[in-house]
Amino acid sequence: MSKTELKKYLKTLSADELVDVILEAYDARKQTKEYFEYYLNPDEKAQVAKINELIAKEFYPLRGKRKCRVSGIKKAIKEFEKLYPDPSCIVEVKLNFVMACVYVMSTYWGYSRLEKVALSMFEEALQNAVDSGIWSSAMETAEKIVAMAPDFRAVLAEAHDRQTISEIITIKK
Repeated sequence: MSKTELKKYLKTLSADELVDVILEAYDARKQTKEYFEYYLNPDEKAQVAKINELIAKEFYPLRGKRKCRVSGIKKAIKEFEKLYPDPSCIVEVKLNFVMACVYVMSTYWGYSRLEKVALSMFEEALQNAVDSGIWSSAMETAEKIVAMAPDFRAVLAEAHDRQTISEIITIKK
């Protein structure tokens, strides 16, 4: 069903029927419930805290072994982006994720698989910062990330020809 067909159908419903359809959708899908909760009460800080908690659970567990599963974190970030929050929140979450990856890669051995994910997320975060005009505030965190891990600096040097990185950050060798 296309959006046009849906719109035509919804216009034929009375206000009470429309409320019933929305409540059924609210009960039927978790994503719909989260969307309406965010739409009615947009608390970006709570969403950012929720994702940062997920990052901490995967990368800095209080008990047990670190798992560093990135698929769940990437999915949470994508779902957060679908809610159209303030761009600074998206950049913050992405850079926190990259910082966690870089910390684990530079501190513990055996986590080199995070390198590709961290680099692509770093590029996305910087591109989002440029697109939204907040790159100056993101630069401080980006420079901390680069300074944190010499290995990550080498990866950035290999990707130096990419426009986002070469324009935004100076790679110190």
